[in-house]
Amino acid sequence: MQVNSLISSNVKPIAEPPALPAEGDDFSFEDFLDVINPLQHLPVVGTIYRAITGDEIEPSAKLAGGALFGGFYGFLGALGSVAFEDITGESLEQMVLSLFEETPPVAQAQAAYGAAQGLATSEIERAPFYANQVRIDQVAVLFEQ
Repeated sequence: MQVNSLISSNVKPIAEPPALPAEGDDFSFEDFLDVINPLQHLPVVGTIYRAITGDEIEPSAKLAGGALFGGFYGFLGALGSVAFEDITGESLEQMVLSLFEETPPVAQAQAAYGAAQGLATSEIERAPFYANQVRIDQVAVLFEQ
């Protein structure tokens, strides 16, 4: 009798069932079309196709299409692409396309400066950033002339 009481006292009921996916998270017919559309999965052609049409491919469709058209190595490539996008927040294609955009060097330097300054937590750690701000301002003056 004591064994049954120990078991029943240690068993905890499930608080609530696992959450169902949101309404837009299910695999749709458009995702199926993305899987079977080879233009979505060819490395250079897919990037150009998505840039022209504005179409975006879901990670599940990218993985399925990579496996369909590229086999095991296509799946691994798609998995790497999806992981890269998940880590950086930007797809590899977007990063490559951003290399060809005309962004002034001053804006890039100021964005990098702001990001680095946000990482510093104390005034002592921020001291080099104050000195570098003067240099960035001097470079900005050179580019504006």
